[in-house]
Formats: sequence, C-alpha cells, structure tokens
Amino acid sequence: MERTFSLREQTCIARYRDAEARDRCLSIMLLERFQTRSIMIANRTLACLALPLIGFGLLVYLRRRRTAERKTGK
Repeated sequence: MERTFSLREQTCIARYRDAEARDRCLSIMLLERFQTRSIMIANRTLACLALPLIGFGLLVYLRRRRTAERKTGK
C-alpha cells in the first residue's frame, strides 16, 4: 500500500507544475490514504468480532428459548 502511494505521490509531483494543483493532488492522495487505512482497520475489527458476536447471540437465543419452554411447560 505504501509503495502505491509513494508512486502516486511522485506522479503528482511530476504531473503538476503549478504549486496549488500539486498541493491539491497531494491532499487528495493523503485523504485517500487515510480513508483506505480506516477501512482496513474497520474490516479487521469486524472480522475479529464477528464470530464472538454470533456465538454470543446464539447463546442468548438458546437461553431465552429454554426459559420460554420452562414457563409454558408449567
């Protein structure tokens, strides 16, 4: 990922001669880098939390079902 962004940074510097245009290109690139990293962190967090949350939800469902059977059985 860093290599891609460094290549794009060099492209921005080489492509735009005007300082303002170069700064805009670099700012957009920095925003894209931040967004990409944020999405990567969110995806990893969700991937780590998905199975425990599914297991916890299943346990809660089974426990409620079991207590509902006891109440209706009496």
